[in-house]
Amino acid sequence: MIPSHKTARKPLHSAASSAVLGLGLGLGLGLCALLASLTIASAEDATTETTPRTNTAQDIYAFQVGWGNLAIGEGAFTVMDDPDGAYQIITGGRSVGPLARWAPWRGSLVSIGRRQGLERLPIEYKSTSITKRGPIRAQVLWLEEGAPITAVSPRPDPEKVTPIEPDEIQDVSDSLSFYASLVDTVRHSDGDACDVETKVWDGYRLYSLKSEAGGPGEAEKDRPWAYGGPTMTCKLLFSRIGGFPKERGWGAPEGDTPRTIHFAEVAGEWAPVRVEIPSPIGTVVVRVRFTESQLAWTDD
Repeated sequence: MIPSHKTARKPLHSAASSAVLGLGLGLGLGLCALLASLTIASAEDATTETTPRTNTAQDIYAFQVGWGNLAIGEGAFTVMDDPDGAYQIITGGRSVGPLARWAPWRGSLVSIGRRQGLERLPIEYKSTSITKRGPIRAQVLWLEEGAPITAVSPRPDPEKVTPIEPDEIQDVSDSLSFYASLVDTVRHSDGDACDVETKVWDGYRLYSLKSEAGGPGEAEKDRPWAYGGPTMTCKLLFSRIGGFPKERGWGAPEGDTPRTIHFAEVAGEWAPVRVEIPSPIGTVVVRVRFTESQLAWTDD
């Protein structure tokens, strides 16, 4: 069953909790990746010829990042889908609490592209991170077929990162577009499918992302504003290809460790409700925040 298109939808104001411990740049980039994974999980449906949009769809979300009961980050993002098929996703976040004193970080990600059915094709991707070491910026442009144009500052030290062959940066996407396509797939299959696979290039790192059905699950209601109940899970497989630090920071998650994304119908719409990311120092948990009315509608 394909969910019917809604021209007017209640914004799904959401928040999440997760934790990443690491050092310096590794911490900032790791946290940024987690924030991106949450933001795209709440993106709007893809436009098709049979369900055209009449107005630009715009949602603004806020989230909280935590490890256990400790808040370590916060942020917000905006998703815009235009009726002509264009999309723009803007995310931003910063470290807070004890983590802000130990490893201050703030950053943003922007993805601009076009929707083609359930697929999102990026045109431009930009990222900015501010750490103790200074600003780190990357821009990737898809102007024609083949490898995209990339500009980064500062340039990585080839002696400190794993190598990337030039011909490997072909047919790549960005992480924001991947997660948007994943949620589009879940919603359009009415929770029956989440098979999406792509190769991601962020200007510094090259890696593959693949999601596959994980079967039924259960989300614990461990916060008053969190969803609790049965879920449909997707297993997210993350595999490094190149551009990563040769020396992995303390507490960094293994690249091939599956992440679990829980989806459930909340207020009549399939939505991500929980993300679990195992690491050597414990499981990182992203909890999506819902309003009382959304949870009450779901309970009914």
